[in-house]
Amino acid sequence: MLAAAVFIAGFGVYKSVSPLLVGLFVILRPEASLSDEALRLYMSLASPLAGIAFVGVYWLLVRLVERRAVVELAPRGAWIEAARGVGLAAAAFLLLMAVLTLAGAIAWRPPPVGTWLGHISAGLAFGIASGVLTAIVLQGVLTRLLAQAQGPVFGVVAAAFAAAWWTGGRVHVNAQLGALIDGLTLALIFLRQERLWLGMGLVATWDGLMTVVKGGFYHGDDGNAARAFIFAPEQGSLISWLRGPGGPDTSVPALAGGALVAGFLAWRAFKEGRFTRA
Repeated sequence: MLAAAVFIAGFGVYKSVSPLLVGLFVILRPEASLSDEALRLYMSLASPLAGIAFVGVYWLLVRLVERRAVVELAPRGAWIEAARGVGLAAAAFLLLMAVLTLAGAIAWRPPPVGTWLGHISAGLAFGIASGVLTAIVLQGVLTRLLAQAQGPVFGVVAAAFAAAWWTGGRVHVNAQLGALIDGLTLALIFLRQERLWLGMGLVATWDGLMTVVKGGFYHGDDGNAARAFIFAPEQGSLISWLRGPGGPDTSVPALAGGALVAGFLAWRAFKEGRFTRA
């Protein structure tokens, strides 16, 4: 319980302090002193380092607070598990983009920036860093510790609602529902594997690709239209309903697909007896 208290307190502090940090970032406005190219280069370099730092901090806390080997980050098989997550997320992303494009819910355009490569690298890098943090918090902290303290069902449900509160705190119900499904999926993956690499590969790839196509560098942001690869033309109520109010990841096909995946994982976890395991 001490470990759970320390980790969850840290999560709460992060949630409370992060708006202040964002406000400070806006006040300082580093983009005012950096060119677009320099800002993209900064994001491309700083974001992967931040992702590595998140993993390192988690490893250190587990070693110091829980005094045990960090088996969920053991290197054996890590690349294979992470690659599976990358492949699954990329396949889901391509399928979603194909469905929305064929339905006319989105249209593609080149972003009006100097270089496509800088835009892509910065978007991917920031998405990967935010994805790694999301996976560590939802899987390694909330699901793992709450499942140990209160049981697997409580841990999974708590992680799902925490995701809706943390990453889905926007005005659109679709965004909150999507975050709830994402959190449920990540929690169930960890419940079945008790490892972090697959989840980190999955959510980092999904966040990275979505950041590129939507524009903007901030996780959960609806994007900066000046840096986006796609836009959603207003083409009637049906298309608007299909498209989703917050971008492709809040569209009806994305929510339906995510719900099916979460349902399948829950069924597999139930068949494996994961929900009754102490």
